[in-house]
Amino acid sequence: MRSVPARTRWCAFSLVRAWLENIRSAYRGLLETLIGHRRIFVGGFLLACFLSFALYPWLGQDFFHRWIAANSRCTCVRQPERGLKNRGFV
Repeated sequence: MRSVPARTRWCAFSLVRAWLENIRSAYRGLLETLIGHRRIFVGGFLLACFLSFALYPWLGQDFFHRWIAANSRCTCVRQPERGLKNRGFV
């Protein structure tokens, strides 16, 4: 097994680190915005909780219809050729 040069490893590490720092700064900005608008955030959160509890009557039921394999078929379609030969030029 060959070892990767230290410069390449450091470059990859720097790229990942920069990417994670971008995510961190975006998340921090989001949190600061939400702290600034607490009432809207809390109201939206409570609305989302209420809507999730409103789904209680359908708990335990199948969300998708039953799949019957005998009633289904797979069709494969090939892309048409686009060469000059098929257009009558050659």
